[in-house]
Parts: sequence; structure tokens; C-alpha cells
Amino acid sequence: MARFGVEDIDALIGRGAGDTGALREIRRALERGEAVSASEQEYVLRLMAAHMGPGPRAPPPPARASPQEEPAPRGGLHAALGIARRRVAKRPSRRTVAIAAVAVAAIVSVAISVQGIGTGAPAAPPAAALVTDRQSYSQGDVVVISGRAEPGATVALSIVGPGGPVWNGTAVARADGAYSAMQFAGGSGWVEGAEHSAVASGAGVNASAAFTYGAAP
Repeated sequence: MARFGVEDIDALIGRGAGDTGALREIRRALERGEAVSASEQEYVLRLMAAHMGPGPRAPPPPARASPQEEPAPRGGLHAALGIARRRVAKRPSRRTVAIAAVAVAAIVSVAISVQGIGTGAPAAPPAAALVTDRQSYSQGDVVVISGRAEPGATVALSIVGPGGPVWNGTAVARADGAYSAMQFAGGSGWVEGAEHSAVASGAGVNASAAFTYGAAP
């Protein structure tokens, strides 16, 4: 079980600490009661130690919304359309219908853009592919690995350098089949200026993704 909760993730996001997209993925896993990998837990705990310090932790105060505004939709395109319909139902006037139509068009445009661009963390790849969030890393950077497998399956992960594995871990695929893990770049076995690979195996998965570490010598 993770040694932190949703409120801790919210506090980190509110402070602008770490990778917002990755933290949101971990937050969603906590809300669904899904497993959070050991590397993800270590990542969050390091951020908490660096940005929150000892003592009780509290989430940042919620943003104030206008009395006539509803919170931004968080359930995707269908939820956004549903909120727009409810706005029309509350005050069914021609002016409200026109405003709602403009709102729906804007929401659809934003939703499509977000789905295409992403939220900071790498989009879950199709099938059993494996990706890293970047193609190169320096000492201390966070390597975010993500992929897909059968829901509930445990995938063996590793980072392999020129001399062999420099990190090994596991990740459990969530309800939608997506899994992810994080590890800090650098340390024993990492070779400056060399190509390294993230590798996933087991549970019907056999994939890898190459990236470079550090500057070329």
C-alpha cells in the first residue's frame, strides 16, 4: 500500500512539483484502488521530502469558482457534453442555448486537442508497445516508462545499459491495461553518452524502447 494519499498528490501538483501528468496518473490509480509501483511510490516520496518537508501535509486550497460556473469537466468528452446539456436545462432560453452551443464547441475543441497533445506524461501506447517520455536523459532526470498489458498483469521492467541491467522493477497493469514506472537516471552502471533501453517482459509483453543518457563524450 502506498505511504501517501490523494491529498498528498494534490499538494505536490499545487506546488508545481514534479511531472504533473505523471502525478495525475498516480492519483487516478489511488482513487481506483489500483496498485502503484514501487518506483512510482519512491518518486512521490522523494518529491514530498523535497517540497513538503516534515509535519502534517494539507492539500492546497481549492480554486474559487464563479457562482454561475461549474467545475471543469474531468470525465472526458462525454462528461463535458453532459455538463453543457445540464446548463441548457437549468435556464432554457434562446440566449442560454446559444451560449451553451458555443461552450460545447469550445469544449470539444479543447478535448480533442488534449487527447492529441497529452498532459505531460506519455500517452499509453497501443497494444503491448513500450515508450519512455523522452529520448534522452541526464543525471537525476526521471525516466517515465509506460506501456500496455492485460489488466491486472504484472510486467517485469528493466533499464539496460552497455554493460547490462542498471535497474529492475515491476509494474501492474491497471483496469484499462496501462502500466507505468519511474526511475531516476544515473548511478552505478549508467554510461555517459551511451544508448540505454527500457525493456518490458512477461505477461504476454515483450517490448523495448531506446534512449540516450548524458552527453556524448
